[in-house]
Amino acid sequence: MEAAPPPARRLGFLRPARAFWHPHIALMLPLGFCMGVALSWTAGVHAMVFHFEWQSIFGLLVLLSAFHKLNFIWAPVFDRLPLPWLTNRLGRRRSWMLVTYVLYMTAMPMLGILGPSADPGTVLLLGLVAVLASSSFSAVVNAYRIELLEKSRYGAGEAVASIGLILGTVTAIPLIVASVNADIGTVDHVATLALLLVGVAIALFGPEPARAEEPDMAARENRFADAAARWGGAVAGWVSRTFLAPLTEFFTRPAWLAALAFLLLFKLGSAEADMDFPIKAVGSGASVVGIVAGAMVVYARGPLPGLLFAAGLLLLSNLAVLALNWASAESVWIGLAFAIRELGDGFGTVAVTAYAMGLCRRSYTATQFALFFSVMALGQALAGPKLAERLTGGLDGLFLSAALASLLSLLLLRVLWKRQQEEEAGP
Repeated sequence: MEAAPPPARRLGFLRPARAFWHPHIALMLPLGFCMGVALSWTAGVHAMVFHFEWQSIFGLLVLLSAFHKLNFIWAPVFDRLPLPWLTNRLGRRRSWMLVTYVLYMTAMPMLGILGPSADPGTVLLLGLVAVLASSSFSAVVNAYRIELLEKSRYGAGEAVASIGLILGTVTAIPLIVASVNADIGTVDHVATLALLLVGVAIALFGPEPARAEEPDMAARENRFADAAARWGGAVAGWVSRTFLAPLTEFFTRPAWLAALAFLLLFKLGSAEADMDFPIKAVGSGASVVGIVAGAMVVYARGPLPGLLFAAGLLLLSNLAVLALNWASAESVWIGLAFAIRELGDGFGTVAVTAYAMGLCRRSYTATQFALFFSVMALGQALAGPKLAERLTGGLDGLFLSAALASLLSLLLLRVLWKRQQEEEAGP
């Protein structure tokens, strides 16, 4: 009797790479590119306003730019309301994606085309449309990503979208500078829009995510709306159902505050610092490596193990950079520690986004992720290089406070992990 052949050896180390092997993942690159261009152009509004001496409305646009990070306030519209004609033909997500994107593509280049001769009122209106359309487009695209991708591929989708966002930002910066300096004409602005037509193509021809039915959420909404209607009438019931139900669903979960605090502290732990260009360049490369590695780990193990690794790496690298800076070490050692820190940041960006995506209920994807994204954006703003250094008293204070934030995020992660285990164990 012949011996049975030995079992084929499986290349286990290739399994995490399968996270990227899906056609829907490929869509994340152009979507990230469009979001990068949109974010860059929105930031360029301030430069245009100041350069063209529209300072009378500068303060209003600064406030508007801060307000657009709170898009969870109006994101329920994208979860609830259909668009006449378009939604029946394109679906809920792609119809809103198309409308918000076209509004942005129309308003933003008009600022550069009109130039210094534009009336400040027109500038304010175009700035309002551009900023709100850009923020709304981001909310819809994020909901689209969550509903289109499998949960195990959230990390891979975020990694590919992040690379696309970097490419979009790099592409948009020269165009913004040219617009501000009036070195770009109307024809060039129109040509620039051709770069963004890929977003329109996805909205028109891309796949529409299946809308999951959640009877328990519908029943909860009905109870919520009926209670509001009893004292405020039909309008109060509609407002409660549309705007309050998505938020209260999350705020009534166990450990909801710990989840929000974790998102904030994790972003504070990756505080940005102004470093010399060679160190910054090496750190950027390490961040991209961390993004890819983070996607593979999230696919293989889930977001929480990835967050554990990233938060621990940020804690140790923050302390290492701080110690080396105190000791006046050579820049090569500081650069190495900073590169490890950026590796953890890239790794953590993918893991924390995948974790936040997994927290969303399918009935309220746009609203709930917009809330989580706003909390992370607050942490990122507080951890920005200029503000963080002012608040913490220089680079030493920045890295010390970042290390403390990483330590606290690790402690909160233990709470969240325990909660997840309890949920998986069931009643």
